[in-house]
Amino acid sequence: MVVDIDIEFKQEEDKVVAYAPGLDIAIYGNTLKKVKVRFKTLIKMYFEELMEIGALEKILQERGWSKTEYGDGQVRWYAPRVLERNMQNIKVELEFLDSYQGKLDST
Repeated sequence: MVVDIDIEFKQEEDKVVAYAPGLDIAIYGNTLKKVKVRFKTLIKMYFEELMEIGALEKILQERGWSKTEYGDGQVRWYAPRVLERNMQNIKVELEFLDSYQGKLDST
């Protein structure tokens, strides 16, 4: 499963700060390139932790995500969209959610 998440990047003094409003998480680093790599890692860890504690659906719904269930049994989560000029979108591959997707169908 791949999730599309809007990320806001800001320069604050000598650091680059990244914030994902749809997840309410942030990270910072020295360069935009490093921050993007670290943010993808943070997002994977965030989703893994939510799955481990059984709170994935609850937290995503609280953060404004919407879930669509398709007739073929597929489930897709959509992050809330933020309309800002300084937003960028990154794609994060979450292979471990491919198997979880079937579990979402039965809930």
